[in-house]
Amino acid sequence: MAKLSFSDQITGLGKRARTRARLMDAAVQVIAERGIETTSVNEIAAQAKVANGTFYNYFTDKNDIVGSISLKIAASITQHIDASMSDIEQAHERVAFATQQFVEIAAGAPEWGWAFMYSATSIDGIRNTASKGLRSDIALGISQGHFHVEMDGYLINTISAMVMNAIARRLAGHADKNATWKISDSVLRVLGVPADKATATAHHVQSFKSLELQLPAQVA
Repeated sequence: MAKLSFSDQITGLGKRARTRARLMDAAVQVIAERGIETTSVNEIAAQAKVANGTFYNYFTDKNDIVGSISLKIAASITQHIDASMSDIEQAHERVAFATQQFVEIAAGAPEWGWAFMYSATSIDGIRNTASKGLRSDIALGISQGHFHVEMDGYLINTISAMVMNAIARRLAGHADKNATWKISDSVLRVLGVPADKATATAHHVQSFKSLELQLPAQVA
C-alpha cells in the first residue's frame, strides 16, 4: 500500500524545500498520535528537530500547516484516483468509482479525513483540487449522453456537499460501508442518470480494483 511522504516527494530540491517537507511529515506523525486539537507547534518543531522559530519561517500557525498538508493530500488522492481510472471510459462509471474511492480513502484515515473536512470548508484551493476530476468527468458524461445536467458551480457544490456529508457520517460512525455505494448512487441520480441505471452502476464499480493509497495519518 502506497504511503504518502512529503520528504520523499522533494528529492533533489534545496534545503528550504526539505525543511518544509520535514515539518509537514513531523506534523503528520504528531497529529496522528495526539489528534489535531491537542497538537502544538512546539511538538511539531521538536518532532522535526528544528527550533520553534524555524517553524514560523514556513507556516503562520498550526492551521496553516494542516491546510497545506490537506491540500497536498487532496491533490495526491485526486491524482491516484485519476491514474487508476485510465481504463474506465464511461463517465458514469468514472464518477461512481471516484466517489466511492474518495470516501473510502478519507474514511480509512480518520485523522486526515477530519483534517480534510476542516480545511475544505475554509480553503478554496482544497475544494477546487478535489473537484477538478469531477468537473472533467461530468463534462465527459454530458458529451457521452449519460448525464443530463448543466455544468455550473451550483452542481459541483451540491455534489461536493453530498460527498463531504458521506465522509463525515463514516468518520463519525453513523454509517457503514454501504453508505459508500449509496452516495455514488445518489450522485449519479443528481447528474440525471435514471434510478435503476444509477443503482446498477454503483454496485458494478464495487467490483473494480480498489485504490491502495495510505494517507500520512496511517501510522504503523
